[in-house]
Amino acid sequence: MEEAVADLYYEKMDKINFFSFPPLISGILILFLGIFVLQKRRRANIHYFILCFVTFVWLFFYGLAFLQKEDSYILRLLFKIGYGGVVFICTCWFKFIVEFLEAKKLNRLANFCYIISFFTLFYLLFTDGFIIGVKKYFWGYYPITKGSLYHPVFLFFYSTLWVIGVVLLYRSIKLSASPLEILQRKYLLLSLLIVLPGIIDFVPNYGIQIYPFAWFLVAMCILFTSYTILKYNLLDIKIVITRVSVFLVVYFFVLFLPFYIGYKTNSWVFSTTSAVVLATIGPFIYSRLRLQIENRIKAEELHAHQLLKEAARGIILIHTITSYSQSRIGNEFG
Repeated sequence: MEEAVADLYYEKMDKINFFSFPPLISGILILFLGIFVLQKRRRANIHYFILCFVTFVWLFFYGLAFLQKEDSYILRLLFKIGYGGVVFICTCWFKFIVEFLEAKKLNRLANFCYIISFFTLFYLLFTDGFIIGVKKYFWGYYPITKGSLYHPVFLFFYSTLWVIGVVLLYRSIKLSASPLEILQRKYLLLSLLIVLPGIIDFVPNYGIQIYPFAWFLVAMCILFTSYTILKYNLLDIKIVITRVSVFLVVYFFVLFLPFYIGYKTNSWVFSTTSAVVLATIGPFIYSRLRLQIENRIKAEELHAHQLLKEAARGIILIHTITSYSQSRIGNEFG
């Protein structure tokens, strides 16, 4: 049934699989963000660039694979190279967090994780025991790992590193005495939580047809983290969460609606036109919604500050009256 749906979709397409564009474009943008952050050559920034590079490898080569119309050696090679990027993503994240937190005691563990990732990469590239085959879905071919004995082990390793990273950041927030450090680490923790639903990308590896949208979450995560590294002290965390949420909602429709229209109407001219229109008005919608929500948050905070100010004045007044009364009583009975 799924193969029939995929074949029907391929018949509707002209010559290009438009589902290949989002990962290709996101991969290139992420690589440029990594290069931009690398301008400040601190150790954490260098490891962040490595993270951006392996993410680029994953997205870019998967995008190229989605362009392939039939199962071939080239298709499987593209997926193997792309999956090589996936293999290193959590390891690079973990190493970046260790460097960012300056947790020197964990350097050996991070280096050991790199050894495991290189072993996994070797096994992936030079055997057929990791990627067992490919399957055609409506968005294109996708690697199948169902039946691989090593892939569940890899998933456990991958998930464990993510959990350790979250725990490290959470504990560092609790232990830090600096408000600025707390703010930095909240941003990074939020970045890791943003990308959590991307775990769904592993579901199609087991033959279940669910569109892998982790490219979008990872792009937002990298964009947000890059901003955090460069200007983490400029915004309140509530404002940041608001901006990220509005951005995710708006651009979900901007990016996915044209594909849905093209698939349903079989008119990629109309789909492309709608993509251009949505891409044009998207920034304006985002800015308007963001300003409205942020103004509301700021108004609530201002109201809370005014209440605190009034309460402080009342406390000062009570303290003044009490002090005056005590001094009068002391003078009269002294």
